[in-house]
Parts: sequence; structure tokens; C-alpha cells
Amino acid sequence: MAAQCVKRLALGLMLVVATFLTSCDGQGASGTETIVINGKSFVLEVASDLPAIEAGLSNRATIPDGTGMLFILPSSRKLKFWMKNCLTDIDIIYLDPNGRVTATHRMKAETPQGANETEKQYELRLTN
Repeated sequence: MAAQCVKRLALGLMLVVATFLTSCDGQGASGTETIVINGKSFVLEVASDLPAIEAGLSNRATIPDGTGMLFILPSSRKLKFWMKNCLTDIDIIYLDPNGRVTATHRMKAETPQGANETEKQYELRLTN
């Protein structure tokens, strides 16, 4: 699964959760959710279908302070995320169905696909 870009927690974040959020309508990039972490509000775009999850926040030169993306997934399972077409570093925060943080990962932006690099070569580089 190719979930994509968001900024560091100080500037934004990506949350990965199962579909326990009843306020999301399950229709792709379907608006936003606002959450508060340590007194700071974050406005998160909602990605709840496969195309929206795969696109994430890729190809964005900047991600404004206090923003990010909330990935609503159909079930709790182990996932791998890559930095395909990500132009900025990200933090990923995993939540359990009760909203508790179970893991965090800091991911660095990768060198973009080279002019002489095929899509397959680029993807292989990202997964190694």
C-alpha cells in the first residue's frame, strides 16, 4: 500500500487508523477532520478509499503548518509505507481502534525519480 506525504508532527502529521471513526463518510478524500494533540489543533484531510490512500499527500511541495492526512483503513493490520513522490519528510503515527498511539515512525523524503529511471526502477529503489 502506498500511503504518502505529510510533514513532521510539529507541522503536520499522518494518522493511520481502522474504520472506527464514525464521523468519516468513507468516500475517499472526503473532507477533513480536526484533532487536538497536546493542545495543538491539526486539520487532517481524510483518505478512506484506495485511490485516496495511495495518492496521500504526494507531489506537494509544502504541507501547511497544522495539517496532514488521516488514513481510514478497513481493518487493523501490519502495513508498509513508502515515500513515493514525497517531497518532504513525514511522521507516521499509528493508532489502535481506541485512539491510542501504538507506534510512530519518522520517514525521510527520498530522492525523486530520476530522468533516466523507469517507474519500476524507482519503485524498487524505494522498497530496498
